[in-house]
Amino acid sequence: MQTRVHKVLLGGVKSANHFAALTDAKGKTLDLNVTAQAVNPRWPGYTDVCAETWELYPHEAADGTHQYWVLRANMRCSCAGPCHYHADHGGDAYAAMPSAPALAAQPARTKHGAAHGHAEAVLVARELSALTAQAKAVAGDPAARAKHAATMAADATALDLSAGDLEGELGVAGVDDDGLLSAPGAAAAVLAGSSAVAKDYYVVSALLKLHRRLVHRVHDLLAYDWPQRGTAKPMRLAAPVQGGAQ
Repeated sequence: MQTRVHKVLLGGVKSANHFAALTDAKGKTLDLNVTAQAVNPRWPGYTDVCAETWELYPHEAADGTHQYWVLRANMRCSCAGPCHYHADHGGDAYAAMPSAPALAAQPARTKHGAAHGHAEAVLVARELSALTAQAKAVAGDPAARAKHAATMAADATALDLSAGDLEGELGVAGVDDDGLLSAPGAAAAVLAGSSAVAKDYYVVSALLKLHRRLVHRVHDLLAYDWPQRGTAKPMRLAAPVQGGAQ
């Protein structure tokens, strides 16, 4: 990966909601706050969520075939404080930044518990093999290629991923040590359906699928895992203790 990609998944200057672009196993559109508050009715609603990819790891077997791909990212919500990529979020970074940071021994409490974390998406060998076969089948067929490219371009648009974003994550062979694309501009040619390089269709389709799975993973952590931890607030001695004397 040559460059990290930062995306606002919910909120921000573009009023993004990448979760709404995806569906669950039953075909129902993902709704982050509805799901989170069903798990914990007291859970505060999310207003601003982002993720920043930092590693794309294609693992190869001894014969060079891909065994699995992993896309790793850092995730956070707005209650973690100003993001490094402030321009993507909007607002007044100066006004939002505390004048006196919390002591290291006393980290600031937030409404959403950890407020930041790590997420990753995975494609396994059988899935990668299927994408390879599809890429080989469409590369030499202009009609099939155009149809496949249109589907991928729609997914890229829904997740606000430009050809440059994809190229930065995939890298270019001969330009960086582990580049996966055949040439500069290859990602744009794939999304336009003008490329006839099967390998480029394979790696772009795999990365797009990983990004969709990454958004799913962020959703699941925010909607199911974090709310079960409870809201972070100072403990008061007068509060009733569950299962104990009142």
